[in-house]
Amino acid sequence: MFQFSCPDVGNQPQIKRICRLCNSSNVIIHQRYRKTVRDSVLSEVEIIRLRCKSCKYSFRIYPEGVGDWAQRTKRLIFLGIILYSAGLSYEKCEGFLSGMLGRRLSSFVTIWRDVQTIGERLRRSKLSQVRAAKVVVGLDGTYVRVRGREQPVLVATNSTDGTLVTVSLNNEWQERQLRQFVQEVAKELGLRNIAGIVTDDLDTYKLVSTRFKLTHQVCLGHVKKNLGKRLAKLKSRIPKPYIERLRSILDPPSASGDLLLKDLLRDDKLWRRGKYNKHWVSYRMIIGDLLRNWHNYTAYLRNPRDSLPTTNNVTERAIGRSKIRYKLTRGFKSQEAVLNFFFLTQYTGMHQFEKIASVC
Repeated sequence: MFQFSCPDVGNQPQIKRICRLCNSSNVIIHQRYRKTVRDSVLSEVEIIRLRCKSCKYSFRIYPEGVGDWAQRTKRLIFLGIILYSAGLSYEKCEGFLSGMLGRRLSSFVTIWRDVQTIGERLRRSKLSQVRAAKVVVGLDGTYVRVRGREQPVLVATNSTDGTLVTVSLNNEWQERQLRQFVQEVAKELGLRNIAGIVTDDLDTYKLVSTRFKLTHQVCLGHVKKNLGKRLAKLKSRIPKPYIERLRSILDPPSASGDLLLKDLLRDDKLWRRGKYNKHWVSYRMIIGDLLRNWHNYTAYLRNPRDSLPTTNNVTERAIGRSKIRYKLTRGFKSQEAVLNFFFLTQYTGMHQFEKIASVC
């Protein structure tokens, strides 16, 4: 259960007798009139027209929560955004608000426009950035459907609290696209402010981290899962003590684990030849892969001050906040809509309702 406050909507505007054109204080009230608005509480508000006696410029002032020339208040827009983020379709959001108002909104497309507008404003405002001295960034990818085709999405979060850093329509399997995404993250936070990155076990992440000289911690959950799958294929051929010994080295990994792996390779049994000993070749390949990436598996031990997490669960949970809502959609019609959707659902998932209200 959570609580949120809607944007305040006033009945009368606060008069500031300062000309918007010449900044003169010689301003008088020229006209007062009532305007009908769509709101969950108010049905009409007062609009005041001011006139500057110095430059003859006239302008209107509106109550708090009422935009210039707007028929709907910011409170009603905010409620539509929250209802959509909670899982309602555009049609059901429009039906709920129409029933609350007692009259129909123009169309459910109005809710769609609000979602796109607020999502874009959140993207531009970058309110979610945590510009601390050092930030451990979690990177992970997912897929959505745009016009019936799969669209890769890359997400970067602060691994401490799961706060969104940025989202991009790049593919984590393509080194060039991943390199561009890391450049975007570095632009947002500053390359020097990135204490390290936490990712899954894809080789592209390792190549990019080496190129940018970033401390790279691979999620140990993925490593153990992948190791288990590879060992399961050899379970019937490899003696159980060898299987358990390899698993024990990774549970948990130690700074001297690479020495244990090298010591395991000195076993003559691993180097037997012949067509009945091919399974030992696969076993040696597993050890070789672990040795080659051991510095990525134990980065958290070598850099204790950076507080690198051993898993990428925080970023995966952040993606889950958007993916849960995505399952109730029919896909997207444009790539811009994907970015707007991810930013909006990340803010609502983190209960950052005040920030959403500030851009309504």
